[in-house]
Parts: sequence; C-alpha cells; structure tokens
Amino acid sequence: MAVKKSFKELMDELDQSVKALEENDLDIEVGLKEFEKGIKLFQQCKKRLESIEKKTQILIAENGAFFLEEIDEEN
Repeated sequence: MAVKKSFKELMDELDQSVKALEENDLDIEVGLKEFEKGIKLFQQCKKRLESIEKKTQILIAENGAFFLEEIDEEN
C-alpha cells in the first residue's frame, strides 16, 4: 500500500509542476505530462481540503468548560 503524502508534500509537488510549466522550454509532450500531473495533484489537494473542512471543529468555551463542536458545512 502506498504511503499517503501530506498536504504539504502534495502542494510542494504541485508548485514544482507549475514552475516546470512556467519555464517555457519544455517539449510539448513533456509539458502535457507535467500539466496532467499538476491537474491530478490539484485534485488531490482539493479533495484533502474538502475532507479537512468537513472535520473542522470549533473549540467553544461555555461556563468554564471547553468542548468541541462540529462546524455546520453550510456555514
């Protein structure tokens, strides 16, 4: 089973792909592969952020006691 990359690792790879595409001296086939890689990385990052958003919690202080409350996805 493949090791799941951290969000930072995914973003670093995406940044490298963008920089490679910005260099303008890539062969068309290499550029297309790099573009496809970037799209996949973007989709992985977006999916990870959506997952994190669903799990986000707010720490609330009430009567001196702290508890966690799930954020409503609609807000």
